[in-house]
Amino acid sequence: MATSVSPAISHGESAQVPALPAAKSPNPRSEQIAQALAIIVLYIAPAFVCLRSAFVADLDIWWHLRTGQWIALHHAIPRVDLFSSATAGKPWEAYSWLFSLLNFQLFQSLGLAGVVVFTTGMVLAITVALHHLIRRLQQDFSISLVLTSVICITMCGLYSPRPWLFTILFSVFELDILMHVRKTGRLRELLWLPAIFALWANLHIQFIDGLVILTIALTESLLTIRRAGTITRIPLRPLSLTFVACLLATLFNPYGWHIYKTAHDLVVQPGAFSLVAELQAMPFRDISNFSVLFLAFA
Repeated sequence: MATSVSPAISHGESAQVPALPAAKSPNPRSEQIAQALAIIVLYIAPAFVCLRSAFVADLDIWWHLRTGQWIALHHAIPRVDLFSSATAGKPWEAYSWLFSLLNFQLFQSLGLAGVVVFTTGMVLAITVALHHLIRRLQQDFSISLVLTSVICITMCGLYSPRPWLFTILFSVFELDILMHVRKTGRLRELLWLPAIFALWANLHIQFIDGLVILTIALTESLLTIRRAGTITRIPLRPLSLTFVACLLATLFNPYGWHIYKTAHDLVVQPGAFSLVAELQAMPFRDISNFSVLFLAFA
């Protein structure tokens, strides 16, 4: 059966192949919407965990509420143990007095829902601050999102109404400030640190951890002076003055310098590592423990 041949081909001319449609470039608006939705999910997911958690199982919140109630009624800070049968009447420093008072005020206004509001709000603030820190160090949107998500998973066991939420939040603030100053040389941001430590010392005894972070930054700045050819954007003098200012700021608490004695006593007391749950070794029975291991390897 005869077939017809195109005149162009029969005369040796090349046939023109229809051009394929050009690949569509990604819509910037659609990409922005997708990123915004991803960020919303990232921020809401850890807070949603708090809404589903059995916060009543955390027994510490009850004596914190009772302490806050005593402070509100007496307009004073307790100096002796008021609620323990074993050590009643003995000297006691309620180093988380501001946390206790804050939660009692929320409890008075909202009932038990106030405890949930506090925990959810703090976890949301931690997630936002953590993402802000990582975004300053890692410009890739996807990588920063994954890193923030993994770190939030590692902290799932800490999502309870405890003053350590303030320690986590303020530690992130401190690291964000120090890393940004280290990167840009904007020393003015260091002025935030004394204010943070003044508040931190009235909320949780682990403001000591923040001083450890400052000591590490100070050590790095000192080592760069001893190493020829090494340049740092955080000079030793401003950082030293900041450290002293933060140290003095921690003394603005009802117990003054005695807060450091309390911190020392908590560290050296026998049996702490076997009795306090958050000081025990990880059992590696849930994903949060393995997330910590993954970050350590990374």
